Amino acid sequence: MSSSTKLLNAGTMLGLLGLGVILSSALPTMAHPSENPVQIARITPRAYVGLTYRDLPKGLENRGGWVIDSDRRDPTHGGAIIRQGQSQMLWLERYISRDAAGRVTYQVVDALNLPEILKSRELAVGFCRLNGRSDRRIAAIVEATNTEFRTRVHRAWQLNINTGKIVPISTRRIACENPGWGV
Repeated sequence: MSSSTKLLNAGTMLGLLGLGVILSSALPTMAHPSENPVQIARITPRAYVGLTYRDLPKGLENRGGWVIDSDRRDPTHGGAIIRQGQSQMLWLERYISRDAAGRVTYQVVDALNLPEILKSRELAVGFCRLNGRSDRRIAAIVEATNTEFRTRVHRAWQLNINTGKIVPISTRRIACENPGWGV
């Protein structure tokens, strides 16, 4: 299968899902989902890998994001928490371009479903430490304690910009800042 056929198949799939996205200027206009009898039951996070967008497709809500490589003059990657219905996903994104108004076009590099987060816990992103050093690549589910650092970590992932993967990591030696502490 040629790369143009793969792009067309990906574009057709996303068109069936009703996602108004930018895949390639070479792709034809995508059909409205009601014009096609094929029904897609549920979209998995992996279906979003490769998605290029400026505005999120209908049915998705951005619940927050952060720059991963903020130490660079021109950051290239970020993380995002995306809600789809009752589910939340963690996305690793690459910044593709910025238009004249400053709006960024993103590409989803990797995605995964987050487990349900109990009311006594929170998702900490962008302000975690590993071995006492700040590491913006970490996303963790932490116990929502009223302390400066939350050290009871239940699950953790690293958004690796070198491999383009979100991988589970050990929860040991992770502490995440509590942004509301002392306020």
